[in-house]
Amino acid sequence: MKRRVIRYDPKNDFYSVLGVPANANADQVQQAFRQKAKEVHPDRNPERVAWATEQFRRLSEAYDVLSDAARRWEYDRQRRQTHPAAYTTDSAWWAQPPAPARETPRRTPERMEGDEFWAWYRTVKPQYTRYNNPYRDAVRNLFFSPYRYVLTILGLVFLANVVFISLAQQNGLVRQAMQREQTAEARAFAPTQTHVAVLLARCPDPNARITLPRQDGRVNLADLDVRGTAAHPDFDHYELYLFIREDATQQPSILLANVRRPVREGLLVENADLSRLSAARYMLRLTVFLKNGSSLPPCEVDIQR
Repeated sequence: MKRRVIRYDPKNDFYSVLGVPANANADQVQQAFRQKAKEVHPDRNPERVAWATEQFRRLSEAYDVLSDAARRWEYDRQRRQTHPAAYTTDSAWWAQPPAPARETPRRTPERMEGDEFWAWYRTVKPQYTRYNNPYRDAVRNLFFSPYRYVLTILGLVFLANVVFISLAQQNGLVRQAMQREQTAEARAFAPTQTHVAVLLARCPDPNARITLPRQDGRVNLADLDVRGTAAHPDFDHYELYLFIREDATQQPSILLANVRRPVREGLLVENADLSRLSAARYMLRLTVFLKNGSSLPPCEVDIQR
């Protein structure tokens, strides 16, 4: 960047701004700048920010010129025409002895032991560790380098994979739940060994059999359907009765069907309305009559309202 042309302004004398004499050395100029910068910094003057900002700008401009030997030489050349008495051979800043160099510890820690070594270590540690953090610098350089775009893309890909895996797991859980529900329904409606054993015991002839409702099943007597089989090569008709379980030994209480056509795995009774009956245990009895007047062993199923 091109530097501004140096022009001496008596109303804005850089030495007066910093409060140092014309023969001040570099360390004195630096110390004066730091001291005044702390005093007029805008952060320390919140009640008059505009004034502090202007003062800080003037200090920075003065320090920028007086801290550079070449620029200060040109500035002094112009200033000497107005203040010749401030510049003499003995008092010029370039004639001042240089500031003493900072002495470094000459003794090595090879022969130091115990507290003496740690005292020495505390004096030299800040010189090597204050700004020497390779891990922090590596991370900072990585995030401020062109590779930050690659890191952004990799982060988005990772996030997309996490979302995809989460959705896939949720769908898998839903699918498993549906499969479990379907399996439970299939098991509920599939004939079990106990149901088959009861069916064979109370309905010994396959030509006279009630498949639905099942043994001890609950039914809606306001809309009762009975499914099963009533057939035989010498089939004449079938009768279906409903008994109250306690009076099953008595005469049939209700005749549900007297049909002269055979039925195989179909409806024996459809939409029978028995809502007038009270809650109790009932028994369905299916009897198939043959043409010779005899009948097959009846099929009996207990139901509940």
